[in-house]
Amino acid sequence: MKTKSEINEMMTIAYQGANELRLLKNDVKSKKQLARIKKEVKRLKEVKLYLETAPREEFVKEEIERLSRRIEQINGGYKEWLKAMNKTDSIQAKKEYREETGIAVLNRQIQTLRFIFY
Repeated sequence: MKTKSEINEMMTIAYQGANELRLLKNDVKSKKQLARIKKEVKRLKEVKLYLETAPREEFVKEEIERLSRRIEQINGGYKEWLKAMNKTDSIQAKKEYREETGIAVLNRQIQTLRFIFY
């Protein structure tokens, strides 16, 4: 399991990379890299918040399993949702369903917990 000091070190490295990329603002590649670094810093801040609560390994494992079951349950309700909303199965309908049910947030939580644990 990762520690807060490891996360702080990762954040420091990310911030240094971001500062270097800010000097190259006009380069399209550096703009993409900067956006990627900002996203990574955001994720590391979420990890840090979890670690501040000093979670036990058992809790992290149980939480990953609980969130995975919840996602499976939500995905299982997709066909019923389609019928209730009188929609046809499409990429747009799936996107709308995922947005409505908050699956992206649950997936991000799982990724954060896996990052902590593994």
